[in-house]
Amino acid sequence: MEKVNFDDIVRNLMVFLKGQVPSLQSKHSRDDLVHQIQNIVYTLRTFLIQLEAASSSDPRKTPEYQSAIQEIESFKKTNARLEESLFLEMSKHQKLTAEIDKQAVLLKDRDQNIAQLNNEIAALQRQIGELQNRPPSEMQSADFESQQAAHEEEKAAFADEKARLEAAVAEAGAKTQSATEELIRLSTELNKVREEYEGATQRLDELQSLSETIDRERQLKERAEQALGAAKLEFNQEREQLTAEVEKLRKEYEELKNQPLKDQDTYRKIIKALQEKIDKLQRTLHSGPAGDAIQNIQAAAEARIKALEMALAEAKCQIELGTPVSPEKFENLTRENNELQQRIIDLEATVRRLLATKEHAQGEQTQGLSSGFQCDEIILFFEVLTTLISKLGTSPENRDLRQKAEKAFTVLEKTHAVEPVSSLGRMYEEKMHKVVKSFIAPFLDDGMVVNEISRGYLSGDQIIQRAVVWVAKSRFQCSDCGSPSRPQDNFCPKCGLELCAPDGTPKRRLPQLPTDPEIGIQLLDVLIGQRQIKAMQGLLAHLMMANPGHNGLLIRNKQITQILSELPPEG
Repeated sequence: MEKVNFDDIVRNLMVFLKGQVPSLQSKHSRDDLVHQIQNIVYTLRTFLIQLEAASSSDPRKTPEYQSAIQEIESFKKTNARLEESLFLEMSKHQKLTAEIDKQAVLLKDRDQNIAQLNNEIAALQRQIGELQNRPPSEMQSADFESQQAAHEEEKAAFADEKARLEAAVAEAGAKTQSATEELIRLSTELNKVREEYEGATQRLDELQSLSETIDRERQLKERAEQALGAAKLEFNQEREQLTAEVEKLRKEYEELKNQPLKDQDTYRKIIKALQEKIDKLQRTLHSGPAGDAIQNIQAAAEARIKALEMALAEAKCQIELGTPVSPEKFENLTRENNELQQRIIDLEATVRRLLATKEHAQGEQTQGLSSGFQCDEIILFFEVLTTLISKLGTSPENRDLRQKAEKAFTVLEKTHAVEPVSSLGRMYEEKMHKVVKSFIAPFLDDGMVVNEISRGYLSGDQIIQRAVVWVAKSRFQCSDCGSPSRPQDNFCPKCGLELCAPDGTPKRRLPQLPTDPEIGIQLLDVLIGQRQIKAMQGLLAHLMMANPGHNGLLIRNKQITQILSELPPEG
């Protein structure tokens, strides 16, 4: 959900910037143009705050998230128990299958014995027929009776054996059927548990999104209320001062008008100057927004926040009861959230406009309006335009907006003394860089910048803002005594302090350099441009190990091979 919010904020920013071009072209006076540019700066700051909030929010500390984690753990335990039962039943099924195969072999042997006995019976019946055709004798009759009795015993034994084997086959078939039914039941129950687990995960994501939205809106509301209170107080004071000054000027105007005319030209000039000053103060007095409008916007924002809190409570109840949230309702909540954020932004813009009006009036009373930007405002322009260019990418549908952003970036670099400084592939300098992450990379130079989170800015020789970077570490020395260490040392061999990276992470806890191609390809291009053979070969091997079929890495591999072929042979 963070990425979705981030994309929505960037999309709103692009729409806002597209709408500012005709608005700036329609301004004819210098005051209107400067006022419009200040509004653009304040709105860009708002978008930047939203982008930072969307990229740094951590919902994992909320009780809803913890309860959902516990529920997922219980589902995992249930799933493990069911899988164990399933494995036991599968083992039983295998044993029964082996028993059935064994009984089938016995049955086959029995059929062979039956066929053999049938053949013997047929032979005996033929012998009986032959004996019946012969003349009877006492010895033959006795032999026949004994043979017939033995034959009856064999038939009885054969019938008993046949009944026993049929009972065993029936019992084995019943066991196999019951085991199959139990296996099907366990599989169905396992699928049901998996579906419940996926539903719980989805509900957890929705609840997490709603919780983040409520927290963000509360923070925005608190900031807006604080700014609104301060603005109201300053606006009322300014209004009272301006009202008192207007009344004072009116009194002076009436006194001058009632005095006898000694020098008409001088008095006319004084009256005209006073009238112009009164008109100017009245325009300044009425230029701020009405208090009712601010209160209405604040009331609407509070109502929206209450509605979202009620929706969040209802969603929690639905999750506890096990009823899923409908997609239409979730879309409505998302749309209302966007509307509320826009209203809060409008409220902040109103408050900032009020403060800008005050600064505008004070500037005109003292030394006039200044059209120059401060360094932090120019840095804000640089950061917003850099983020916008990187987000637009090279897609054809955003080509026009990207060209405008690049043109604006070039204009700012030419017309102002503030210039950005690229740090990727350079060595770490404490005065220029702020390290937030460090990684082990033996194939890179110690202290090389491997990723630039935000750029640094210079004004001449003065550093206005340090760049936020990631660095690679291959050698360590003690930060206290400066003694060098061996590769296998985690503590200083001289003073015993633990060796750490520039960001304070101990050496023994430093991770390996990430293998993300989006990060590694940028550094690889810089190393190829600098012709650092060992570094680019080591980095390419490190990236190819985790991404063997990546197209960008294959292209860089061909470039490095071509560079190596162009080098003169050693020796």
